[in-house]
Amino acid sequence: MSGEDVAIIGAGLHPFGRHEGVSGLDMAAIAARVALADAGVGWEDIQFAAGGSDAAGNADTSVSVLGLTGIPFINVKNGCATGGSALTTAHAMIVAGEADLALVVGFDKHPPGAFNALPEEYGN
Repeated sequence: MSGEDVAIIGAGLHPFGRHEGVSGLDMAAIAARVALADAGVGWEDIQFAAGGSDAAGNADTSVSVLGLTGIPFINVKNGCATGGSALTTAHAMIVAGEADLALVVGFDKHPPGAFNALPEEYGN
């Protein structure tokens, strides 16, 4: 399969903004469900998932919100590029023939105020 044979068939987004009482994982689960509905597919059609967050938790723990989907999930963490890196991971899996249909989710939620950068995570 070539890279040209891969397409995004659905998209989902949780409304942007501060949503008190709604966790980042909750927002990711809502976006995932919207994306599946937009694509016209169900969990039984998904063969693989990749996703992550820089500060709002591991994407694979969304099972606590989504339920037991049975889908293998790879967590990705790459700062603000996490969603794009998850998309690249899913693309690579599809091109390699490991899956035909994948779910990708990138999410974050930060408290009000400045980002809480941790320089020790960057090797400084």
